[in-house]
Amino acid sequence: MAIYKTGKVVAAMLQDDTSLLNPFEKALLAFLKRLMSYKKSAVERWLYGQRVTLEMSKRGIDKFLVLGAGVPTSGHVHQLLPEAKVLYVDKDPEVVQLGREIIGDNPKVRYIKGDIIKLRDSVLPEASDFLGPNPKAGIIFIGSSYFIPDDALKEVFSSLYDWSAPGSLLSLSAGIRNPNVPLPPSFKILVFIYALTGNKTYPRTAEQLKALAQPWKVEQTEVIIDYGEHSKLYGYLLSK
Repeated sequence: MAIYKTGKVVAAMLQDDTSLLNPFEKALLAFLKRLMSYKKSAVERWLYGQRVTLEMSKRGIDKFLVLGAGVPTSGHVHQLLPEAKVLYVDKDPEVVQLGREIIGDNPKVRYIKGDIIKLRDSVLPEASDFLGPNPKAGIIFIGSSYFIPDDALKEVFSSLYDWSAPGSLLSLSAGIRNPNVPLPPSFKILVFIYALTGNKTYPRTAEQLKALAQPWKVEQTEVIIDYGEHSKLYGYLLSK
């Protein structure tokens, strides 16, 4: 069992509320706040997710699949777009239970436990039941792709493409590395912290990510945060 839950720690950082954290998570949060790059990354990634959700809505999308959703605190999809149908997915049962308590009995929103790596079997059947088969969907896949090995990530993209209708949009965040520049010590610390939950990181170049994402088409890219010469965090908007 993981000694901390990433979704809970990130939500606490964004909301400045530690009431849901255990003692280790509180100590970890205090440490991470001292690594300004981590807090800035969490905030900017969160704001990017809100911007891209509203962009999807402007394009006529009102059904959303949110992968690796975390704790749905202030500013999640169902709060930005109250009339939309939203299916949240996370693999952590504690985070899912917290999410269900926060959502309550909203008939337009559902939170399920599911493994992104086993998307076809553990997520998409219920997604089809709730959002409809082959929906024109907005897929939010922010904060997770860099924890998934290449072969598994390629299958995730393929599964989502097969499941969704033309006109669907998929947004993700991706850390793009410069392989010629070593990571600074602060990033090595973050890699170790992620490893405590069993989350190994998989650095990629932009070309590698685009190849894995096919046949999705890259419509837009945006630098969410520039870490310097060694890496940048990008937001991608893909279309079918």
